[in-house]
Amino acid sequence: MKTPAENIRPLMQCPVCGKSFQSARVFVVAEETERTTLHIACDDCQATSLVFVSNGQWGVMSVGMLTDLVAEDAKTFFGKDPISSDQVLEVYQGFKTV
Repeated sequence: MKTPAENIRPLMQCPVCGKSFQSARVFVVAEETERTTLHIACDDCQATSLVFVSNGQWGVMSVGMLTDLVAEDAKTFFGKDPISSDQVLEVYQGFKTV
């Protein structure tokens, strides 16, 4: 059986190179009462992740995903409305006429 420290070790390591996040650059993208969104960049391999941490009924939970966004872009685009299919078609039509 794993110890609690062993269970959280994957959360403290870069998912790409496995190095510790001790030297990572962490940027708060959004913060609410029960939820925080972080942008984490590994100083060793430069991989970047968006990590969602929430405090719920069963304790603290987190989900992360790799991204190609820099921290400033993550802050700009996070929480915005998604692109609609009409907007995609409008851009497509614009490219067809070029």
